[in-house]
Amino acid sequence: MARNNFEVSLLFWTLFLVILLQIGCLGKDEEPDLKEENEKNNTIGKNIEDYNEADLRKLLDQWEVSTNMLISLAESVQTYH
Repeated sequence: MARNNFEVSLLFWTLFLVILLQIGCLGKDEEPDLKEENEKNNTIGKNIEDYNEADLRKLLDQWEVSTNMLISLAESVQTYH
């Protein structure tokens, strides 16, 4: 019985390591396309220098609303427990 458990355990860990190595090695042969990555980063949002006062106020308001929502959620979780 102990030998059977050992064999099952050995098989499990062997399969686990094989799968882990395959996952870790996937995509390693391809060189990252830096030009494509830079274009993707440039299309995300505005340049910080392009923000005006109204944009900054809007971002601050969004930040405050999000913060207040998180605080109220945290308080409701604390009162629940």
